[in-house]
Amino acid sequence: MPELPWLPQGNEYFNHKPKKGLQFFQEHGVLSAKFDSQEIVTFLRENPALDKVKIGEYISNRNNLQILEAYVKMFDFTSIRIDDALRMYLETFRLPGEAPLISLVLEHFADHWHKCNGEPFVNADAAFTLAYAVIMLNVDQHNNNVKRQNNPMTCEEFKKNLKGVNGGLDFDQNMLDEIYNAIKNDEIVMPAEHTGLVKENYLWKVLLRRGSTKEGVYYHTASDDFDENLFSLIWGPVVSALSFVFSKSEDVNVYKRALNGFESCASISAHFTNTKNLDMLVLTLCKFTMLHNTQQKVNPVAFGASPKAQAAFKAVFAMVHQHGDNVREGWKHVLLLILSLYNANLVPKTFLEVEDFTEPDGKILLICEPVQMQKQDSNIFSSLYSYMVSSSSSENLNNKMRTIEEQQAEKCIEQCNLDQLITDSKFLHEEALQELVKALIDLSWGPDVEKSLGCTYNENVTVFFLELLLKVVIQNRDRVMSIWQVVHNHLYTLIVNASHLDYQFLLERSVVGLLRLAIRLMRNEEMSPAVVQSLRMLLLLKTTTLFKISIQISCGLYELLKTSAQNIHTNTDWSIIFTLLECVGAGALPPKPLSDEILAEQELKLEGNGTGEEEVTVSEKGYQSDSEVITPVSKDSSRSQSPVAAVTCTNPSTPVNTPTNHGGWILLGAEGEIQPVIGRTLSADQYGLALDCNLGLHKPKSLLKCCESLAFLVRDVAHITPYNFDNCVHCVRTFVEASLNGGKIKDSTSTRESRSRKMSRTRSSHGRSPATSSPDEDDSEDEYVPSGYYQTSIQLLDLMHTLHTRTAQIFRWWAEEGGEIAKETSLWGQGWCPLLQGIARLCCDNRRQVY
Repeated sequence: MPELPWLPQGNEYFNHKPKKGLQFFQEHGVLSAKFDSQEIVTFLRENPALDKVKIGEYISNRNNLQILEAYVKMFDFTSIRIDDALRMYLETFRLPGEAPLISLVLEHFADHWHKCNGEPFVNADAAFTLAYAVIMLNVDQHNNNVKRQNNPMTCEEFKKNLKGVNGGLDFDQNMLDEIYNAIKNDEIVMPAEHTGLVKENYLWKVLLRRGSTKEGVYYHTASDDFDENLFSLIWGPVVSALSFVFSKSEDVNVYKRALNGFESCASISAHFTNTKNLDMLVLTLCKFTMLHNTQQKVNPVAFGASPKAQAAFKAVFAMVHQHGDNVREGWKHVLLLILSLYNANLVPKTFLEVEDFTEPDGKILLICEPVQMQKQDSNIFSSLYSYMVSSSSSENLNNKMRTIEEQQAEKCIEQCNLDQLITDSKFLHEEALQELVKALIDLSWGPDVEKSLGCTYNENVTVFFLELLLKVVIQNRDRVMSIWQVVHNHLYTLIVNASHLDYQFLLERSVVGLLRLAIRLMRNEEMSPAVVQSLRMLLLLKTTTLFKISIQISCGLYELLKTSAQNIHTNTDWSIIFTLLECVGAGALPPKPLSDEILAEQELKLEGNGTGEEEVTVSEKGYQSDSEVITPVSKDSSRSQSPVAAVTCTNPSTPVNTPTNHGGWILLGAEGEIQPVIGRTLSADQYGLALDCNLGLHKPKSLLKCCESLAFLVRDVAHITPYNFDNCVHCVRTFVEASLNGGKIKDSTSTRESRSRKMSRTRSSHGRSPATSSPDEDDSEDEYVPSGYYQTSIQLLDLMHTLHTRTAQIFRWWAEEGGEIAKETSLWGQGWCPLLQGIARLCCDNRRQVY
């Protein structure tokens, strides 16, 4: 019955204003849109929730005479005495108080009764007079105000009042005696005017009387047809009653039975997929755990000492584990419980253990504990909560003595299997999964929303929920497309704002998280293009920021290529990979957008030279410079903050996905708009040795790791194709320039950022991390130059030799397998010449073992 959900609201409207209520019923399909008096009167009589007073007002309105006539004709008064017929009539509504309206209602009643009984009186007016007399007798006999003023009417007085009103004749005297006695002994009760035993007795009689008519016929239906409707009716009162019992009782047996009631309600709600009810149950139980208020500090001792709070806590997670498919907004309340556990250092270790590329075992531990900091020059910091990410920190925490109550709290939490929330998320229905991801995103909001929310930003909490979000996404990697876009956008927002507002640890964990997702998701070949394109956002970061996190990115790229290089196929995707390698390993500057003036000048050149295929030819020097091929872009394109797309500029005449010898770059906006950038090109002078590239500082570890990535690609012939050959050659030559004469690394005596796994950082009053660490916080880890760093040039020389000897083979095999190759391809210009230039460039190295 689809109209049932609208009944309560419509009844409320009707009981306030009948006309408005009927319009509501018509709008929502309970009543037909076309006016039907018979349908309306049936609804008025059979709906017990309607106010009898409002029904009387509506049918007695002179504008609704058609309704009144249809309403009276619903009654079958055949062979029923007039007073009994009047009882049946008046029990369905209350007579209005005005005499004209009472007369109107009784006129229609008397006329219908008179016809139903074969016109026993002289005329219908006689029936009207008798009916009115019955009403007056009922008032005289049972109204207390009338009794105090006058003595009740006797039977003889009643007969006397009706003498000669039947068309000049008298009514049957025996009939009048029976009417008098019936009214005197049994009041005509108006249901709305009585309460208690009188009303209950009346309602019982009405029920018995209806049972003897056709309205009391029992219709057999399937046993569960109305279960959902019945549950929706009793749902609110039942939960209120259970909540009251649970909150007020300290008896274990009592509140456990209340919890059983909550569990039954949850099972029924899940059976009918009533997500709102289940969310309300989760919220109700969360409030009984003593952990729901995240604004107050959680007391582990109080929680461990309250069996009732622990029972509610267990019930919440049992409910979520069993009925997670039907949880929607309730996810946020569950996560807030976990946040309270985290603030109290009660969260399970598996929630704190996260992946990291730079640790030997590949994992770090996030622990929130108070740390006393040394005084800074500003002298405005006393202490802070800092993330300690080292195994020694966890040992110190575990060695701290725990009270019996705290141990009991830990035992309770362990029994709830919180890890199951993450691992079982892969079994959730898609809508439930999307709501879980949404809740995690809401709780891992970035520093940019601090002002809008008007509260102090907590970087620790953001990182904690970000790690949970990543774990959920990885668990659902086989169906990630339904959540990928919102996760991608969230990571982009965190990375950009953490970089801009100098939240170093949040930036690091966001970048590591992006790479972790890329490593897992790119194993699916269909997801590979979207994932690689998401790495564009890293090229938006400032050069100094990329330098700080270059080790994490270089290690992440290495793992990515080892597992999924075979799934990268397009020139565009390879361009992003090689550009990232150059930026984080060799310290190359990310591509910059062209100014409008330069763009206009290049567009004019294009218009002058033409863009036809015949004008794009290989020059006499053996290859064509990238600067000679520029993709025209509208100057009106919007410039929004967006991830960078490292995309190779192609010749307009070249088919899509055809490898070319060009190496320019463009930026793509958030809506896909193209923004041109300064292109990177191989040297136009085949007799020159140095590559025209702008390199900054780099970290030795980053360069080594990126060189390992290059070696992995170059030494497997399947990974280098005409699609990425140009990018690979340019990347190798960039690393040659970066490693020349020992490399351009940061001086060991200069200030370094701290890469100690103990990430202790000074914060401002609102919790913001500084852009750089103080010199005395620096760790010797970054100052150390790996032993293999100075052998990098030898390794690059070997890679260039390998590429040089395989150049012809790469292009020949590609052509034999049916791959397309651009017409202007020149092996000398694309391969042999730049590779020989790179080899010759190393001859300029001042280290004996190199030259």
